[in-house]
Amino acid sequence: MMKNARRVASPDLDAAILVLAVFMISGALAFLPALLNDPDSNWHIANGRFILETGQVPTTDPFSWTMFGRP
Repeated sequence: MMKNARRVASPDLDAAILVLAVFMISGALAFLPALLNDPDSNWHIANGRFILETGQVPTTDPFSWTMFGRP
């Protein structure tokens, strides 16, 4: 066996990966507006940032206008 042998990717495999990546990215971009069309999206993003910054899950709601301070 050769110790320093390199595996060369085939052009067909590279093209298939590129096509798959293009379809996945275009599919994600097509559904992105629907993903963020939820009125609670900003609350979820703020909550996620709070969790990442503090390392804790909030026990009360510090972000909403109508439910501020409630569990």
